[in-house]
Amino acid sequence: MEIIARWYQTGAPMRIRIAGGRVSEAARVDVAPTGMPWIAPGLLDMQINGYRGQEFSSDQLTVERCAEIVEATAAFGVTRFLPTVTTHSLATLSGALRTIGEACDQDRRIAARVPGIHLEGPYISVQDGPRGAHPQAHCHAPDWDEFCRLQEASGGRIRVLTLSPEHPGAAPFISRVAASGVVVSIGHTAATARQIDEAADAGATMSTHLGNGSHPLLPRHENYLWAQ
Repeated sequence: MEIIARWYQTGAPMRIRIAGGRVSEAARVDVAPTGMPWIAPGLLDMQINGYRGQEFSSDQLTVERCAEIVEATAAFGVTRFLPTVTTHSLATLSGALRTIGEACDQDRRIAARVPGIHLEGPYISVQDGPRGAHPQAHCHAPDWDEFCRLQEASGGRIRVLTLSPEHPGAAPFISRVAASGVVVSIGHTAATARQIDEAADAGATMSTHLGNGSHPLLPRHENYLWAQ
């Protein structure tokens, strides 16, 4: 297969040859780029909660539905993504994580497209606003033993954990999670600036949709958005 398109960084026309499912050659060509499509590496999406009416955080999730979502994302240029499992009961979280892991185990194409899982919650704020649409009944302080059980259910595939550092014991929990190789992200939080600083010192390195989950009114200077 041969594709001639404009390279996304420069706009220069490129000839891309594909053989055996891999790029075998890429070279610039001297042709007018008018009306030519653009080409770029595939996108990596850090958070996809579901698609086409199917949430990942669901008792109804199946291996087949996981495969359908993975295939559907390719139409948007997404070649890899992190299925995101959001706050729910321990049973539902464990089941969803296990199902995603089984989908990866059963199909190497899915495994190649899913480099990990994003666990968003349940260790987030219980307050209206920062909590967003997460069910309050299942939001709670971090629990290392519970997290280990969830990681085991996933087959070790949790790569990102979104939490709020406002809970007691958050900083040492973050240290343990980060030391295990999982990226810790601050999100859905009502934490103070000091708590956010402590989280960063403990190993938190990312923010999840900063500003999206927040109170409608915030102090002008001292607030969790500026702190991040």
